[in-house]
Amino acid sequence: MTNFLENKYTKLEWQFAKTTFILLWLLLISFVVYEFRIVKQEIGICHLFNCNLLAYNFIKFSIIFSAIILSILYILEKWMLLTTLGLSFISMYIFSAGNSNGIFYRSEVLSAILIVQFFAYLFFYFNKNKPTLELNRFRYPIQVIAAIYVLSAIKKLKTTGFSWVLKNEEFAAQAKKSIQIEHANWGFDILSYANFIYETLSNNPNFVILILVISLLIELFAFVMIFSKKLTTIYGIILLLFHLGIFLTMFVYVPPIIIILITFVLNIPYLLYAVVKN
Repeated sequence: MTNFLENKYTKLEWQFAKTTFILLWLLLISFVVYEFRIVKQEIGICHLFNCNLLAYNFIKFSIIFSAIILSILYILEKWMLLTTLGLSFISMYIFSAGNSNGIFYRSEVLSAILIVQFFAYLFFYFNKNKPTLELNRFRYPIQVIAAIYVLSAIKKLKTTGFSWVLKNEEFAAQAKKSIQIEHANWGFDILSYANFIYETLSNNPNFVILILVISLLIELFAFVMIFSKKLTTIYGIILLLFHLGIFLTMFVYVPPIIIILITFVLNIPYLLYAVVKN
């Protein structure tokens, strides 16, 4: 348990984090491959490669088979420079095809994680500094996720300024609409819950403003998590609660972000193992 307070990562922590990450990544790309039909609008590397090839069953099978083989090598820590490069390309191709098909999960962040891990191993190839590699293969993904939150906050401020936090009535309507959209996917009546959320938010404008201010600050100061492992853990918990709040008020969830939070940020699988072991 003391590993969570030290500014270093053990081999076992890495094993738990990367194994959980790559298995969830495999699950997500398999879903995208299964759901893919045709490119509606070229996005990402679909501008460079023909993503419509993914419509053929042979290509689907070949890519998934390759992804499984590379994932096994990734878990076993074999040929990591080539393995992470191959996984990065497959990830970019699949998720670009998915986005081009209208399957939006903000999954490109998972590709970014694999890309920065490739660079971690590339730097190790040249300097052979093992402690630096052990830190970078965690630190780089954490920097990616921190940058995403900070850029999201900057975008809000750049688009509407600080007046974004004053849109409490708009936020209430948006929350209700978001829950209503999810109604068909959940298979049970949640319309009364949507009305409850709308009325609660509409009748408490000051509380909503406070929530929006806190949300903006959480995103804006996410960069603090890159300074130490302890801050990463603390801020990771804050971000997980942040997403839980979003889910409860809007039924909005972003699987790729959650995947990164529970693996490279908080490493919940390792934490559970450590708790059970002790």
